[in-house]
Amino acid sequence: MSKKTVIDLYFDVISPYSRIAFESLLRYEKSWPIEVNLVPFFLGGVMKATGNKPPMMTPAKAIYMNKDLQRNADYWGVKLVPPKDLMETLLNRGSLMAQRFLTAIDARNKEHVAPVARELWERVWVRNETIHMISDLREAKDEMMAKIRLYEKRRLELTVDKLPYWRFFHSRLRLIDFVFVYNLAKDEMMAKIRLYEKRRLELTVDKLPYWRFFHSRLRKDADERTSGRWRGSSSQKKLIAYEEM
Repeated sequence: MSKKTVIDLYFDVISPYSRIAFESLLRYEKSWPIEVNLVPFFLGGVMKATGNKPPMMTPAKAIYMNKDLQRNADYWGVKLVPPKDLMETLLNRGSLMAQRFLTAIDARNKEHVAPVARELWERVWVRNETIHMISDLREAKDEMMAKIRLYEKRRLELTVDKLPYWRFFHSRLRLIDFVFVYNLAKDEMMAKIRLYEKRRLELTVDKLPYWRFFHSRLRKDADERTSGRWRGSSSQKKLIAYEEM
């Protein structure tokens, strides 16, 4: 198996282009031999340190950026709705608090970076909500946890209702659920084993040539002895006569 190529994605949830790169790379990660390493950083700090200006500060670039973002959003199926107070959101409020929040998550629970980042993007670029205050981050965290709990609930329902019994061993069920399912599976398995043994014994008794022949000879000899027409050997007849004395 070939080694996966690691792609480092430096992103800021204030940037709509970061959102498109984020969603596209995570989709490719499922089918390509790549591993996406999400790295949150503060875009405003880079702009200030390098002396660059945001594209929207230039009128011609701002017009083109709006069209380009819409084309990319349609192509990738990513919903982008610019904030009503775009300049205030991007330039004055910024994303410093949100990026610090993501950096802390990255240091402690890296697997949560993607869902939290997606929630913050949707707050800015879909629902026209803010991300620059502590209360905003708490709301984002609560919304993300609610989605995770709903996902786990639906996954558990599908596991219990639809999947074969052996799949329960790979699910995080409560102990009482596990014991119930285990006993149910064991009873069904034992019933199948008993049915199999019964059928196997029936096939052995009824279908094997030697057993059928031997069984028929016994019945025939018994009938002939009862009717006096038995044709056994002389030694067999003497033995039977001796036993009957």
